Amino acid sequence: FGIQLSMPLFLRAERNRKKRDIATKEQAILDLKRQEETVVQEVDFTVRQIRTLWTQIPYTREVVIAQQAALEAEKKKLDAGKSTSFNVLTIASLVASAQYDEIKAILDYNRALAELAFRKGTTLQRWNVDRPNRVGQ
Repeated sequence: FGIQLSMPLFLRAERNRKKRDIATKEQAILDLKRQEETVVQEVDFTVRQIRTLWTQIPYTREVVIAQQAALEAEKKKLDAGKSTSFNVLTIASLVASAQYDEIKAILDYNRALAELAFRKGTTLQRWNVDRPNRVGQ
């Protein structure tokens, strides 16, 4: 009978496991930093896009106002007998197109705002939605 005691002299497996764990941790940190940088870039791009879209809204509104004024002037000319209904309908079509462009500019702006909230992770907060806590948190 007897007791047999074994102890590795060099602890190679443990050292290799520790090196692997350190490398895995460093890779995870690098991945996290890369993801953070990606989020920052996406947020920056979206903010620039929002600024650009915001400047387009007043422009499109001015185009609608100008087209509506042209339509009213053409209607008065038609009433005076100095224009045709074709001209009035053509300008009315331009008014509708300008209104479409205005609505699209507002829609694009709102989509960009939603995208920014998504990128920042504040969509639920923006709409005052309370997220219930998960079990174990």
